[in-house]
Amino acid sequence: MLSTSSTLISKKRLIYLSAVLFVLFFTNLNLLRPNIMEARNFVTAREMVEKGNWLLPTLNGQPRYAKPPLPTWITAAMAKISGDIHWVGPLRIPSSTIAVVGLVFMFLLVRKITDNEDLAFYTTLILATSFYYNYLGKIATWDIYCHGFMLAAIFYFYKGLQGTKGYFKFFVITGVLFGLSFMSKGPISFYTVLIPFLVGYVFTFKFQSIKRHWLGIAASAVIATILAGAWPLYTYFQDSETLLSITSHEVKQWSVRHTRPFWYYLNFPVQAGAWALLIIPALIYPYMKTRVSSLKHYKLALLWFLAALFLLSVVPEKKDRYLMPALIPLAWVVSFYVEYLVRVIRQGVESGFDRASYYVNLGLFTIVSMAAPILYFLYGYQTEIYGLPAFILIAILYFGLVGYMLGAFRKRNAERLFHGVVLSICLLNLFGLALVRDYQLSNPIYKSIEEVRNNSRLREMKFATLGEINPIYVWEAGKEVEDISLSLNKLKTFTPFALFTLENTEQLRKRPEFSDVQIQHLNTFYPGLKPEPEYFLYIVRGQ
Repeated sequence: MLSTSSTLISKKRLIYLSAVLFVLFFTNLNLLRPNIMEARNFVTAREMVEKGNWLLPTLNGQPRYAKPPLPTWITAAMAKISGDIHWVGPLRIPSSTIAVVGLVFMFLLVRKITDNEDLAFYTTLILATSFYYNYLGKIATWDIYCHGFMLAAIFYFYKGLQGTKGYFKFFVITGVLFGLSFMSKGPISFYTVLIPFLVGYVFTFKFQSIKRHWLGIAASAVIATILAGAWPLYTYFQDSETLLSITSHEVKQWSVRHTRPFWYYLNFPVQAGAWALLIIPALIYPYMKTRVSSLKHYKLALLWFLAALFLLSVVPEKKDRYLMPALIPLAWVVSFYVEYLVRVIRQGVESGFDRASYYVNLGLFTIVSMAAPILYFLYGYQTEIYGLPAFILIAILYFGLVGYMLGAFRKRNAERLFHGVVLSICLLNLFGLALVRDYQLSNPIYKSIEEVRNNSRLREMKFATLGEINPIYVWEAGKEVEDISLSLNKLKTFTPFALFTLENTEQLRKRPEFSDVQIQHLNTFYPGLKPEPEYFLYIVRGQ
């Protein structure tokens, strides 16, 4: 049961939170096709299990030192436990678990700081149902590891700063968690979560407690440095040239790869998904300062968010998923507005703007819930993704949700609106992902490279390609696919082998390197969204 030094969370809320988090992060884990980010991680984990590359990880046979290996170790261990390296569901369980751990510690942190369980409860559910947190926590992404460990570290760091009896142990735990965060994705979470939190903390609580506990903070830093530095140091002594080359390349890429303008992340409300319309009023400080239950803590959450958004924005390399750390304090900011809205709607003392905010959100989600069964009928039942019993169940659940939302109209209950939004995201996780999977396989002649795993002729044969190959296809192929484009003058030394290429038989035979080898076309794969062949498979043998 969740607890802090204060009271235990109420039993009803614990059951409700547990059920929601289970649905959000542990259902349909085997459904979605791995994306390119996941494929890289899975291939690295597979090569750990099959080749024993635990300390010097590889990706398709090449050193992969750009990311620390802790999440890969955990995923590889899960693969060994499950007994099937290609069963995607179990490989995603560790990241889902860390996502829930992060939410638990966010709950504990907010409740510890504010002594307000309502705020902690709202914050946790808002963050859990925010689009990118839910999405990244449901797939095998390493982002969720570093941020989950960091939220736990911040909780114990804050407890240590309170100076209660036995406080030094909290700094020891903090140091361990800092180290685990670094071992998950390097300094990413220090930059995007810890530093912004410290900015908000210092502006809110000043430096006194930090100065008073300098020894504990120093101990945290020493422990974190030892844990974070062990693997890079080992790698340096084992393969320094490759490590330095990869590190230099990665640093250069920050300013040239996926570069976006400074204001790119101003679309952050969209990344929060269902809570987008509540974000705007929640961020307006002049409006909120007289309405929040604790102005000091609202300032802390707001400054944490603004600092995170700024630090993310000044880095030239930007991707939508990189914004996720800013969603953590943003959920806390929005919780202040939710708490306020619940209170004033219940008391009947809301302003015209509050009333409009309440009814617009309530009306929007009621309409979406009414339309959902129609969409499931068109894209789920008629496409035979769902049979009639499943469709009837979906329709009943959504009509029940509509009734629940209409009750919020009649009873003027903003709490119902809040939980209606949460439940709608839960239903989307339960039933909507099958439609996403259907889209991923919407190619009418879709044919996955996974078929080669079951071909006995290829089981002992090397796999090769001409040029780089998408990591998704390396994952689906089931083993390393070597790039031989720079070694064609030694082609006969590779034979016999299976060749994946974008070139058809005629194009391949025009290559002089293939003039004195036998080429047998074995298969053609259509693994993309378009009905076009992406890869031809040949057996290449010496004459």
